[in-house]
Amino acid sequence: MLSKLYHETCPKLIDRFKEREENVKMDVFNTFIELLRQTGNVTKGQIDANETSPRWLLKQEVSKIVKSINRQLREKSIKTKVGAFSVLKELVVVLPDCLADHIGSLIPGIEKALNDKSSISNLNIKALVFTRLVLSSHSPDVFHPYIKALSAPVLLAVGERYYKVIAEALRVCGELIRVVRPSIEGSGFDFRPYVHPIYNGIMSRIINQDQDQEVKECAISCIGLIVSTFGDHLNEELPACLPVLVERMKNEITRLTVVKAFAVIAAFPLRVDLSCSGACNSRVDCISTKS
Repeated sequence: MLSKLYHETCPKLIDRFKEREENVKMDVFNTFIELLRQTGNVTKGQIDANETSPRWLLKQEVSKIVKSINRQLREKSIKTKVGAFSVLKELVVVLPDCLADHIGSLIPGIEKALNDKSSISNLNIKALVFTRLVLSSHSPDVFHPYIKALSAPVLLAVGERYYKVIAEALRVCGELIRVVRPSIEGSGFDFRPYVHPIYNGIMSRIINQDQDQEVKECAISCIGLIVSTFGDHLNEELPACLPVLVERMKNEITRLTVVKAFAVIAAFPLRVDLSCSGACNSRVDCISTKS
């Protein structure tokens, strides 16, 4: 039945993304999203080699979907752009690596959505969730030509006021760190210009105590990734950064998150020197006090 829907209904739904009446357009988006979700549910674990399978048929429509969605991302309506990102999100969930050839065309829409201040609690979050998913599901080298364009609005979002936007932006930063430097052996991409902007953006959240718990935990996890990934380029910053993490370990609410962050740092091949933090002794003291 799904294969039949892809032959007969899917092309018509994609054509109707350009529907002028917004409420009708939202119904079209929601119908297409439901088709994607059912495809994911029914075909989970299946391969795409079979040319009659729903996943294979969906792959043939990706270019047309992206082209149509890009038009919607240029619309003025916030509701339309939120619906467009919802479609892209479900598409990446079902076909995790399907947008490798289309990232360049999607970047302007992502930038515009992240820089939009008229609906900071909705459009920004949808754009950030999609960005996080697409970063985590594609090969890092796909994004290297667009890191500058992508990182700037994400780091601006880290500095926003609404905690849900901040937390999601921090999660995107976590994926961005992995993409910028996928391995310490080197990938041919010069990640150095992005080390300090990302570090400074995250540290501004670590230092700020007056914020939501979700933001605190995301910022701590992000700093763990930054130190473990870029530690060899942060020699001057580590003596200031690591003691702040140790200080957060004394707080019962953030202690577990900090311990996990130090575990990430210790496990990474860079072998970052933690002696300037006094982390080991502080961890023992914290555990002893709790006991």
